Amino acid sequence: MSLELSEQLKYEQVWKTPEYRLISPGEQLARHAVKLLGLKAGDTLLDLGCGTGRALVEFRKFGIDGLGFDIADNCLDPGSKEKLIIGCLWHLPFAGLKADFGFCVDVLEHLPEGYILQALAGIAKTIQISVLFQIALFPHNPKLSQGLPLHLTVKESDWWERQLSQYFELIYSNE
Repeated sequence: MSLELSEQLKYEQVWKTPEYRLISPGEQLARHAVKLLGLKAGDTLLDLGCGTGRALVEFRKFGIDGLGFDIADNCLDPGSKEKLIIGCLWHLPFAGLKADFGFCVDVLEHLPEGYILQALAGIAKTIQISVLFQIALFPHNPKLSQGLPLHLTVKESDWWERQLSQYFELIYSNE
């Protein structure tokens, strides 16, 4: 079984757990991202690792044309009408997939370390203007994941800065 398929099956299993859906870090950050990125109505946004899709709902309130991207086809909340592309971040770019902005919250730490740079290169080719990244620097809560390993790349912030700076100009916010 390929690593991509193994990760897809793992996340399809995890998204079946109601407890895993309780908190949506992207939803909590979406309104702030509008300000930080300078988003305006009509902008296109790709939510990279969109999970529940709740952040996309928030962006739509500002007139932003959002599209979800995730490895699991059952990640969106039940009844969600959000648009979703199923795929693997380290296989970006997809033909014809482009967006003005990217939103990647609580996602990169879920990738295997050996695929981080490949994923960042693909994101850089897909997003035209800017990407907001938020990366967890700590292990996941095993109670929420049925004991499955989720945070595969747990590193210090300086390590992440070195990886990101290979493809993006880094701008920091303490807001």
